[in-house]
Amino acid sequence: MKFSGARVTEARVGAGLSKSDLAFAVRRLNPDLRPDASAISKIERGDHEPKANLLAAIATATGRDIDFFYEAEGDDAEAEELVAALRARATKAAAHRRIGEAVEELVELDRGQVPR
Repeated sequence: MKFSGARVTEARVGAGLSKSDLAFAVRRLNPDLRPDASAISKIERGDHEPKANLLAAIATATGRDIDFFYEAEGDDAEAEELVAALRARATKAAAHRRIGEAVEELVELDRGQVPR
């Protein structure tokens, strides 16, 4: 397994965070860490592999498990592509559920009801 900066980008965007937002969240989670948006960019480009404590904070801030940030090498690449496709479908399905819930709340509000 090798670290994937692209996975950091995927997790950050999936969590709705800018690079600055992610850096801020990491600093709040662990005041010993001092990343800025530039450091997050270097990690995402693959120019820098974060140490364990920084990666743990990124995982927490984005709601991902640490293993999400690693990808398979060699023969496992095809399986990893399948896993990525399944993750994307699950993320899309979760987004659709959240949209449906938001629409239901708006309808209830429009009817003068208190949302659940």
